[in-house]
Amino acid sequence: MQAVTSQKTAILNSLIDKADVVSIVTHVHPDGDALGSGLAFKLYLEQVRRKTVFFWYEDNYSHGLDFLFTPSEAEYLDSLRKDDRKYRKALQNADLLICVDCSGLSRTGDIQKLFQGTKMPKVLIDHHLSPDADAFDLCFSETEISSASELCLQVLKSLPDIDGDTSKLPLRCLTALLTGITTDTNNFANSVFPSTLTAVSELMACGVDRDRVIEHVYNEYPEGRIRLIGHLMDKGLTITPEGVAYMVLTRKLLRKFQIEESDTQGIVNMPLAIKNVRMSILLREEFRQFRVSLRSKKGTSANRFAVDYFHGGGHENAAGGKLLIPRDIVFRAKAASYIEKSAKAFFEKEDSL
Repeated sequence: MQAVTSQKTAILNSLIDKADVVSIVTHVHPDGDALGSGLAFKLYLEQVRRKTVFFWYEDNYSHGLDFLFTPSEAEYLDSLRKDDRKYRKALQNADLLICVDCSGLSRTGDIQKLFQGTKMPKVLIDHHLSPDADAFDLCFSETEISSASELCLQVLKSLPDIDGDTSKLPLRCLTALLTGITTDTNNFANSVFPSTLTAVSELMACGVDRDRVIEHVYNEYPEGRIRLIGHLMDKGLTITPEGVAYMVLTRKLLRKFQIEESDTQGIVNMPLAIKNVRMSILLREEFRQFRVSLRSKKGTSANRFAVDYFHGGGHENAAGGKLLIPRDIVFRAKAASYIEKSAKAFFEKEDSL
């Protein structure tokens, strides 16, 4: 099914016309695609459609993405968050809700409660498996695409005031979209389709400085991240007989190397460079649970592994979930044995098919 149709575009355009205030939300622990797609839509609505927009994301993001926001925008958002109740009320009282880069409101964290039972129209723009389409009035969903940012570009181009001309979108909007595509493809190492390269070519032709994006996203990490990677690769990496590489990142390690959790993005991809590794798993300790990131090579389903063992899901080769304490393991030291038993059971079943 085609994600962007003339009928859907007409409905979205009408919803935007009728709205004075729009709320945009994305998933918890936002990455470059979540911020890129959300910010791009915000800038379009503000600068092209002259709407008032509130963009919400829970938790911090990697400092390499700071460049997406102007100092005044960052300061304004910080000031709003200090008056949390007032900001949440503003979100709730909008005329239109747009949810980007998550399969449903359940992935937005605590703020999902704000929108349950509200009558405001709700729009979903997403590229994950199994979207909660019934919870939305309008759904743009496509899994055979690099990112929510690429899908957002298609949606934005379809609107009458853009009419297929990418250059009519603000440059910062285009930069945010390129950032989202770049990060969600791991700098074009996975989930790249012909449409992806076409989109990137259009963005660059309109003046987006890809070199600047790469410099910010990949070359502005704190020193502690590099030292942490060295530690994990030397002492913290285990590879099971089935070809599952896993690392356990405790809060103690984060404190030791003086980095924030948001600066650990991308580490899970590194063990996939090893020839015999089929899947890589990174566990990050939180209160009474581990947050789990999974990546896999083609032919191995990170999504099924996440669904079966980590209360999660995602894409075929990139997924996430949680390991709960004490529901799944009695205490945190049992995480390694849980992964090893799960990997053995999973691949025994997979390899027998």
